[in-house]
Amino acid sequence: DTQTELVKLGKQVYERRCIGCHGANGDGKGPSAEFFKTKPRDFTSGVFKFHSTPGANSLPTDQDLFITISHGLWGTPMPPWYSIPAERRIAVIQYIKTFSSRWQSEKILPPITVPPEPEVTMQSLRHGREVYQANCLVCHGAEGHGDGPAAAGLMDMWGHKETPANYTLPAGTMGGVKLGHDSAHLFKTVMNGIGGTAMPPFGGTLQPQDG
Repeated sequence: DTQTELVKLGKQVYERRCIGCHGANGDGKGPSAEFFKTKPRDFTSGVFKFHSTPGANSLPTDQDLFITISHGLWGTPMPPWYSIPAERRIAVIQYIKTFSSRWQSEKILPPITVPPEPEVTMQSLRHGREVYQANCLVCHGAEGHGDGPAAAGLMDMWGHKETPANYTLPAGTMGGVKLGHDSAHLFKTVMNGIGGTAMPPFGGTLQPQDG
């Protein structure tokens, strides 16, 4: 059937493009992984950093994975794969999903709604500063350099040391915001958290206008 054919094609793409970092078993232990500071994702966990679905470790939609594969993750060894035809990117997503049983046992939650970006005013900037100081400063630092008081001890769920994003760096540089600096992406990241990392979801504590 169509799904079987997609998975078969996706395996071919994976073995050519992904296996060197993510490994034959999808566990993030490919032969290149040991040389990277930011370790390749372990697909067997079914946990992905960036997703539009609510909750830190919720399953992403296929569209979420398509965006990550296409765009890459700035400041990490994960490159953009726009050079791969869209059909093959869709296929490799289906193959990646075979590494974790979560895709069979759990439902994918509906993506959160991203509200229109509010007008930038002195009042909104003051409110944003208050929200940042109350929720973000401890890791990202008073000036956004990623050097908050808690930054030094952060680890991801696999025991790898983490460094909070440095918001002062230009887009596309090490330590910047990995998937993009656009407001919609930043809103989803703040509200849903970053899967497998110390960045928690704030959807349960912040109002949409706070994001």
